[in-house]
Amino acid sequence: MMLWGTWCAQNASGQNALTRDHDIPSAPSALGKTITLDGNDTGRIFDGIGALSAGASSRLLIDYPEKQRDEILDYLFKPNFGAALQINKVEIGGDMNSTDGSEPSHMRTPDDENYQRGYEWWLMEESKKRNPDIKLYALEWGAPNWINPKTDDVWTQNNITYILNWVRHAKSDHHLTIDYLGGWNEKGFHADWYKQFRAALNRCGFGNTKVVAADSFNWEVGPAAAKDPEFAASFDIMGMHYPGTAPQQLDNWKACFAVGKPLWGSEIGSADYNGGAAGLAKLYNEGYIDSKMTAYINWSTIWSVLPGLPFSGDGLMLASEPWSGHYVVGLSIWATAHTTQFVQPGWQYLDGACKHLGGDPSNGSYVTLRSPNRKDFSLIAETVDAKASQAATFVIKGGLASSVLHVWRTDLRSQKDEDWFVKQADVNPEKGSFTVTFDPGCVYSLTTTVGQSKGMTTSPPTAPLALPYRDDFQEYSIGKTPRYFSDQHGTFEIAQATGGRKGTCLRQVVTAKPICWNSDADPGTLIGDPAWKNYSISSDIMLEQPGYIDLIGRVTSMKNQNQITGYHFRLTDKGHWSLFFRNSNGQANEKELASGDMKAATGINSWHHLFLSFVGKKISASIDDKVVADQVTDRTFASGLAGYQVSRWQNAQMMNFEVLPLINTMESQLVKLGAKVISCDSAAPDYPAAQAIDDNEGTIWHTVWIPNPAPLPHFLIIDVGKAVQLKGLTYLARQDVGNGRIHDCEIYLSDDTSNWGQPVATAKLSDTGELQTILFKAPASGRYLKFLAKTSFGIQPIIAVAELDILTAP
Repeated sequence: MMLWGTWCAQNASGQNALTRDHDIPSAPSALGKTITLDGNDTGRIFDGIGALSAGASSRLLIDYPEKQRDEILDYLFKPNFGAALQINKVEIGGDMNSTDGSEPSHMRTPDDENYQRGYEWWLMEESKKRNPDIKLYALEWGAPNWINPKTDDVWTQNNITYILNWVRHAKSDHHLTIDYLGGWNEKGFHADWYKQFRAALNRCGFGNTKVVAADSFNWEVGPAAAKDPEFAASFDIMGMHYPGTAPQQLDNWKACFAVGKPLWGSEIGSADYNGGAAGLAKLYNEGYIDSKMTAYINWSTIWSVLPGLPFSGDGLMLASEPWSGHYVVGLSIWATAHTTQFVQPGWQYLDGACKHLGGDPSNGSYVTLRSPNRKDFSLIAETVDAKASQAATFVIKGGLASSVLHVWRTDLRSQKDEDWFVKQADVNPEKGSFTVTFDPGCVYSLTTTVGQSKGMTTSPPTAPLALPYRDDFQEYSIGKTPRYFSDQHGTFEIAQATGGRKGTCLRQVVTAKPICWNSDADPGTLIGDPAWKNYSISSDIMLEQPGYIDLIGRVTSMKNQNQITGYHFRLTDKGHWSLFFRNSNGQANEKELASGDMKAATGINSWHHLFLSFVGKKISASIDDKVVADQVTDRTFASGLAGYQVSRWQNAQMMNFEVLPLINTMESQLVKLGAKVISCDSAAPDYPAAQAIDDNEGTIWHTVWIPNPAPLPHFLIIDVGKAVQLKGLTYLARQDVGNGRIHDCEIYLSDDTSNWGQPVATAKLSDTGELQTILFKAPASGRYLKFLAKTSFGIQPIIAVAELDILTAP
């Protein structure tokens, strides 16, 4: 789930399939050689296709309304409905950030045991309800401190005890049999630990549980297993993450293959729920053809994460709005269904009928698998990279049924659901032979079996999390996570309040640095919607030990895992307060906006009330109703989530969380009018011209600068929406650095986009980041506004605009 860049590079054609224009197919070309489907052929046994809930990727799913939650779970796990997943892999939580948040531990100390924490138990139970034959697979990313406080790794006897207890209670408390277990996610392996782990599983009655080594990279386990037979005997499956289709580390792969155990892509994907579908279709076929892999597990099962966190959208489908019930059934669901609804674990690949079409990978590929009854079979073909239609002739022999073939097809290049997983006309073999034409950019399934279907539901419309939002934390049982809160590091759960308060509170409970999978950071939790813009946050807070607690707002995209961005209002046990922001580069990039000391707020085990508000670029804060920061100006973040952060590793309590909407009377006039940018001469990727009028001073319109800067002058044209009488314009340059500031400019108004006439204003701007006003020669009216930058400061002919706005005339 972490090497997504590598995966995207290896599967670029698949990743971009949705955005390509349709190729116009020519007349089908015959592939030439007849393809034989021989039931007496040999091949490896298919182990299944699954998905992975880890790194808090499923956090919000459990908070969905029951109806929509059941529909989503059906798409994931119900046979012959959607993805029909055959393996459900989950994280064994460790109270630390494992990608997009943290998942709670079942044993925070040797004496602490609670096998109800978190949502992975629930997800496994729900998958078993829908498919009793689904296999369960568990793996840890990190662990509590007591596992190994000395060397900060998990290769200890304590960890074997920790995992064994999790497996025992999966059975005793949740009636779940764990079929597969791994070691430590993406951290290599320790051969002696695997030997001890296997022996302990056997002693404790889990001899049937299969061990996967090493859930890491580069097929590195192969050479070690080849040299150490005892190590090789300690595990059952060789699992690699992000293997691509053909082996990238050929010698290591050969060593793995020679050991003779099943080879799995034990984590694949890290790709968008739509854009990753073509890459999956290729890997499901070519992974066997080129690497003899027999199982694949996609990260993630579902993208059910607060917006703005890393790897946004990476999953088989999307479900990030439990408050509205909205979800999206991704194309990746149907790319997966083309295998899982037609082939079951235990079926056998027929190697002679698992090839590239016409022997050329650019044509596509096909795999054929035979049922244990030796009669039924399914053939899955993909033409992701093909440029034209291809006719292929197949001959059936070796006892395979020469009966009607049911055909299903998905156009991977289409963005329309009606083109996905569509039943086609049956094919009737004649004298044991049939011919099929495969269109480019598609995946096909041909089968002698029946029962396949396409689940059809209606998702509610998307909607922001409404304000005001309040949670007093009184409606939950002890140990639970409150609705919509998403822990980023550490664990925040419901506890009995202390410090003279009655009732329950939200409490950060982890008191020792976990064995981290990623970097360590302060424990934090988030809630909200990226649309939250002008609002106040307030909460009662209490520190139980010396340290600090932050009230956080306007949290935006977090590029660094568990480093919470946005504005932080911090209070320490010494009574020192500070208002600062942290950008996407983490703690090394913080800026203090205001600070001071408040003697009345010193000490621990005493409750205080924090308040933080945002109105446009003005930020205010108070402690116990005393204003300490009044109308501080900063333009870095314009909207985003809210939450808490606590000094590591301290206990702290929170009560009466409230977010209220505020009105910004200074809001952009262009935003109020619903204005839109309709054209510009140049815009760099990720810096569109629309960001010049989005009322967000932290975003910019930036003209192209690589590989070659677009030449001056530069322009954008705005459709205000109606004819408006204007007296001027305001311009704000990029705020983070001084690049791209405009020197000479002109402004034009018109009632159409063809006849601009003379400029209504010309100006020489200053080389500054301050707001600048350009007044027209006289008030003028027009629906369309053209802003023309003729020259800029600096060497390169680039411009970067944070905000443009209009000044209306009386």
